[in-house]
Amino acid sequence: MRWMLWAVSAVLLVGVVRPSAAEPQIGAVAKPEYKGAIGTRESGEKHDLTYEQIVYANERVETGVESDTILAFLDQTNLFVGERSSVLLDRFVYDPGSRKGDVSISLMKGAFRFVTGEIKNKQNVTLRTPTASIAIRGTVLVLFVLADGTSEINVWSGAVDVLICDRPGPVPVNAGESLMVSSSCESRRGHARDSAEVGYPIPRLPREYADIGYVVPSAGDAEPEQPPETTEEPAYIPPPQGQRGSDRDGSKGRSGGRYN
Repeated sequence: MRWMLWAVSAVLLVGVVRPSAAEPQIGAVAKPEYKGAIGTRESGEKHDLTYEQIVYANERVETGVESDTILAFLDQTNLFVGERSSVLLDRFVYDPGSRKGDVSISLMKGAFRFVTGEIKNKQNVTLRTPTASIAIRGTVLVLFVLADGTSEINVWSGAVDVLICDRPGPVPVNAGESLMVSSSCESRRGHARDSAEVGYPIPRLPREYADIGYVVPSAGDAEPEQPPETTEEPAYIPPPQGQRGSDRDGSKGRSGGRYN
């Protein structure tokens, strides 16, 4: 039901968002509950990312502790942004007539789930992290980016091609697989994490990253945040049929030894 509501929100946004010459409007916030996400436009103007708030090209979106958001773009692409995350919305050009476009989004740090929309030329959709450039081939991804640039790419459906740092030649990653790229540009393959392990619909940083992935809060706090102490597991919300990751082969809740 929640997924259907977000899909409807995205459809409505296609009619609401209109281009602007200076800072193109590329989407809007699709999460009804405001949880502290902040947007900083190219002009330097900051605003709260409340429900249906417009987002712009070259806008930086940031979340702090217990803060997250959902963004819906022009073609109904959805980006779920977890807590303590930072993402730069470089560009999102989309022609609804031809259903073609050009998309670039930079995931600076944090936890993300990316779901492609109606754009046909998905090869023109690129996600970037400090250590990887990801070309989309129609997919649902869960990604984790640490402060040092370490990136973990989990493919829940579809496939991607990953360029690692400045190395030539893409590395293909298919549904049910993952690729870890370290801050020193070394890579390791593994199984995609299960939604029960990382949370759904908005992912959280995996437990083994918690102590090394925390960052200075982005929502105006003066002191660096400390890694949160968790005493119980968050509630598990099953994903829609067909959006599961590694559980399609019966594996659930893998921990840090997945890449051995």
